Amino acid sequence: MVKEERSAIARVSEEAWRFTEKLCALSANTPPPAPLEEFAKELGIRCVRFKPLLSDGALAKEGKDLEIVLNTEAPGAAWPAGTVLPVDDGKWGALNPPLRFSVAHEIAHAVFLKVAGYDSRLDLFQKNERAVENACNILARIFLLPRSMLVREIDSRLFDADHLSKLIHVFGVSPEVFLRRFHVSDMGGQFTAMDGLLAFLQDKGENIEFKVCHMWGDHAIARFQHALQESRKKAFEYLSLSADYKQRRWALEGLKLNEIGLGNSSDIASRLKIKQADHMEMDVEWARGEVIPCNLSFRQIRQRPLGWLLCLQFMGQGNLF
Repeated sequence: MVKEERSAIARVSEEAWRFTEKLCALSANTPPPAPLEEFAKELGIRCVRFKPLLSDGALAKEGKDLEIVLNTEAPGAAWPAGTVLPVDDGKWGALNPPLRFSVAHEIAHAVFLKVAGYDSRLDLFQKNERAVENACNILARIFLLPRSMLVREIDSRLFDADHLSKLIHVFGVSPEVFLRRFHVSDMGGQFTAMDGLLAFLQDKGENIEFKVCHMWGDHAIARFQHALQESRKKAFEYLSLSADYKQRRWALEGLKLNEIGLGNSSDIASRLKIKQADHMEMDVEWARGEVIPCNLSFRQIRQRPLGWLLCLQFMGQGNLF
């Protein structure tokens, strides 16, 4: 019986994945931000309504239609209880990043309901609640940052901190959501010629910590292998619903800047705290006394607490063996 339930939720999740990709394909040639209103209309969602809730958001049924309910006490919720934002009134664009994520998360729930035949499989969702919630977070990142739109806007500037910080603003997402989008399995074949890392760092008082990080290329992974092993000792659990519906392990999350062996980390930390943005060429230590040239750039993108987008691109060739 348990095996049958797992197979059933896997089938539903794969259909949800395919339906989400189909919806996002509708926006392939449009500029950001992603048209959440259009996705919502395709699923019969007619409005966003504000009211007091115990959670950040919920999906409710109103007659034959659906509506997204947002908590009036959620961060950035500036609308009083009872406010309704219809799907066609153009006001969804005024929602801040946390609220946009909540809206995208509830759109993902609507996808699950649609592919499962609405009320017919609610028991299946309840038995897999944690995994479904995580799956809706994954789908929310896809809705907010559709793959083709994101790849087109990044173009060849993957390690350009100024360009990426502008994209984070234009897409209307947080830096965490932006970077975690690269962890989702459908991004695995993108930017394969690149070698380096992107990270969102956050000030923790005496230390600067990796909040989120993603890596590309053999040199970046080989150079930070020890730090990667240390990050894997931390207990993070991200549930997936099927083999095709997953996200990668989140590299370096929770480690401190001085724990990854990135040259003079105290000098880098000082630059982060006194400059809004900077770019530098540096030699990163390699094996047997060798060094490999890199470009490092950063931009402050959060003030309370201080947070920075950091890009490190490997420019030379080191001996991997």
